[in-house]
Amino acid sequence: MKTLVIIAHPDIENSRGNKALRDAIAQEPDVTVRELYKLYPDFNIDAAREQQLIREHGHIVLQFPLYWYSSPPLLKKWLDDVINDTLFGSAPEKSLVLDGRTLQLAVTIGRIRERYFPETNDHVWADDVLRPYLKPELVEQHGTQIVDALLMPFEQSAHLAGMHYGKPLITYNVGPLSRRGSISEAEMAARGDEYRQLVRNLGEVSQEVAV
Repeated sequence: MKTLVIIAHPDIENSRGNKALRDAIAQEPDVTVRELYKLYPDFNIDAAREQQLIREHGHIVLQFPLYWYSSPPLLKKWLDDVINDTLFGSAPEKSLVLDGRTLQLAVTIGRIRERYFPETNDHVWADDVLRPYLKPELVEQHGTQIVDALLMPFEQSAHLAGMHYGKPLITYNVGPLSRRGSISEAEMAARGDEYRQLVRNLGEVSQEVAV
């Protein structure tokens, strides 16, 4: 069963991190890559087409840069337009289509890891903002880990759909090479190898895929 990789980067050809990650998995025989900003520059998403692709594939990988503590807007629109009642049917507590699959995130960040794990009260901001509407045990698990906390809506959505949530592959320091601390080309290539292996290892869907 193929894996569907949804990439949301507004300028991927000029991106170090996302371009390298894309190129690492683009030629895999069981991978279909969809680059949202190239397919839908006008933000007019063909939801029916995207839903059919989900039905034809097994697992879903969302690859994107973290911008201002959030995903790019076209990815959010894709989620809003595509992951809806057409996939959930009449059972809102579990998706009839997505149940048993894996949701995997591959996220790039332009700054160093320490910027998101500072010895400050920044984690209190993340904790307080997320606590009102997410499962308490998830907040307790991720509350002081800012990036994990910011990605919790994806984790919560996966649980709601009956999906397995893979540990996010987060790559820091993907800014320009001229920036102090940026990841080297060799390190980025190694990260691409890790990403490729992760996608290969997603495995079979644990239930018969609904088509």
